[in-house]
Amino acid sequence: MIGSGYKKIIWGILLSGLHINIDVGIVALQILPSTIGYIVLYLGVKELCEKAGMEYMEKLKRDAMRLIILSAALWVYGCFFGYNLAISKGICICFYLIELLFYGDLLNKTVKYYKENGRENEAARLRKNRMTFIKAFMALLVLHLVGMIPAAALYVEYACLTLMFMAKVWLTIMIQKLSWE
Repeated sequence: MIGSGYKKIIWGILLSGLHINIDVGIVALQILPSTIGYIVLYLGVKELCEKAGMEYMEKLKRDAMRLIILSAALWVYGCFFGYNLAISKGICICFYLIELLFYGDLLNKTVKYYKENGRENEAARLRKNRMTFIKAFMALLVLHLVGMIPAAALYVEYACLTLMFMAKVWLTIMIQKLSWE
């Protein structure tokens, strides 16, 4: 029953990381906006709340809706002002912080689910992986800050985006077991 909700969450996380920004003259385009991924993620969290009876996921549902709204606003902003300005990169870093808070809360709630169902070993392993993930994501945010330095931007930007997507893949692997239940 919860497997379907977690599958949607996994697909939402992956789709949110597959956006590609292209600056074409004065207009910026985004192929596969991350908002689509956050909508799928929201649907997964909503399903966990409704069908699986996980009431403690209600806060996550509200937070997922915030991610949808903020990513849509960031997409519109990027269309008008581009993604290469320092202010745009700063806004993206703030958005990534909000996203990290969501992922940390999702993993906390998943640990709680494991504990409620007597799966203490899996809860302990996920708790440890959660902290490692949060530290790695924070390091990527610092790398994004370094990418705001014009001289370093050329060398850091693509590596940082690739590593960010890899972190999202890692996150989906951590919660993948729940999609099989």
